[in-house]
Amino acid sequence: DFDHPTRGRLSVQTQYVPHVDAEGKVIGLILVIQDVTEQRATELALRESEERFRRIANSAPIMMWVTRLDRTRDFVNDAYAEFTGLSREEARVLDWRTRIHPDDVERLVAESVAGEASLKPFVLEARYLRHDGEWRWLSSVSQPRFAPDGELSGFIGVETDVTEQRATEMALRESEARFRRIADSAPVPMWVTRIDGSRDFVNQAFIDFFGFEPEKRGFHDWVEAIHPDDRGEFVAAQAEATKKLLPYDLVARFRRHDGEWRWLRAVSMLRHDPDGLVVGMVGVATDITE
Repeated sequence: DFDHPTRGRLSVQTQYVPHVDAEGKVIGLILVIQDVTEQRATELALRESEERFRRIANSAPIMMWVTRLDRTRDFVNDAYAEFTGLSREEARVLDWRTRIHPDDVERLVAESVAGEASLKPFVLEARYLRHDGEWRWLSSVSQPRFAPDGELSGFIGVETDVTEQRATEMALRESEARFRRIADSAPVPMWVTRIDGSRDFVNQAFIDFFGFEPEKRGFHDWVEAIHPDDRGEFVAAQAEATKKLLPYDLVARFRRHDGEWRWLRAVSMLRHDPDGLVVGMVGVATDITE
């Protein structure tokens, strides 16, 4: 580097070439000076950009990595190394496929190859062996990265531990399945609605009473089964309760599947999510004809 009198600080690259005469004897030197200021500035900016990325990546609480075209890791962050229990360099050269659960390897590798071939962001989820020997469910998002000339240069990905989330979802599904089994064994019609009043579930007794096919659980128009003399008042009261998120206790005549009118008492209560927010209603109908 040197200070040019008019252009300021410049970076130059010098090359000395022997100057020989006709007999091949060195009689001097040829000095070639090339201005590489812009090239040096670009290289410096690139190094600073990479260092900034590494600092940010290493402060992230989730695993991050950068791969080359041959799928080897070019970079892994501290969270990645911590999960493996290895140094960052050891984690970088580790064959990540060796840490996948045996039951997930074939599927995950196939999905990974297909995702990379798509040249679009893709999501993978599988069990990985943590440094302490525990299998953890990890969900990753990867996307292609391109060189300045537009050529594919590899992929960059992030990965989060979703073990507890999956356990919660599984427990919820089991709880819902258990509720449905109990509800379907109940001798009275039962239903569950969403916050907008649409039905999320009806039990077997509900289906048997109205006589529609099970696949129409969420689409059967039960309003048409209300006696014309009771329909307006019942629907208005039910709609008002749904709008104001209030429980209701209503009575009306409903047409059973065999065409007979039966007096039903419909009682519906609010249902809440784990945070206490109202997410809909759950109700039961009792035949009080007799």
